[in-house]
Amino acid sequence: NNQFVLDLATERETPLTTDGAPKVLNGRLDWVYEEEIFGRGTNRAYWWSPDSSRLAFLRIDDTPVAGFTVVDHIPYEQTVETWEYPRAGEANPTARIGVARVTGGAVQWIDMQKYASGDHLIMSVSWAPDSQRVLYVVQNRTQTWLDLNMSKAAGGEGQTLLRETSQTWVGLDDRCIDPSCGTADPVWLKDGSFLRLSSRTGWPHLYRYQADGTLIKQITDGTWELRVLHGVD
Repeated sequence: NNQFVLDLATERETPLTTDGAPKVLNGRLDWVYEEEIFGRGTNRAYWWSPDSSRLAFLRIDDTPVAGFTVVDHIPYEQTVETWEYPRAGEANPTARIGVARVTGGAVQWIDMQKYASGDHLIMSVSWAPDSQRVLYVVQNRTQTWLDLNMSKAAGGEGQTLLRETSQTWVGLDDRCIDPSCGTADPVWLKDGSFLRLSSRTGWPHLYRYQADGTLIKQITDGTWELRVLHGVD
């Protein structure tokens, strides 16, 4: 559960993390984050910067999570499995975002002290086009609010660009509106603004923001779903 970079030309391997353990996962999703957040079958938890100089990654600690024992009934010879699975009211895994240079050295950690008192989830991680800033979405466990944050890749306290709230549930809108992306990450435009999908009206539609999170305008509207963004003029 550690991360390494392999230089294909020299075949040199550089360790980026060293504290991996059975319950400490660097760059790899655990059961909760794979099954409930990023999607079953997706267990990669690292993201290259656009200039390939850094990796942003999740460090997930399953130590607080209780084990849950199940029997796999599918094979003829049944087996017993134990998973780190938090039942309702039990502790979730703790997660933080690290940024590592591919040349090695100390990991820079995104300052998330503003969420230290709550039971939060990191829902999405991506990069700004300049490779100097990391964007990440944080929600509370009951998912009644959602924050889009941005931090310098060198570390430090993040800035909340926007917050969405609901009395019931705020969806991540994790459909990929840009066919080149893997999640509902912001789609950056050449002028520095970005597009983002939101279902705040009850229907998923596209919104345009300034780089600081100020809403410029709602792009699409109506009683229909925006599912894929094919291009921007």
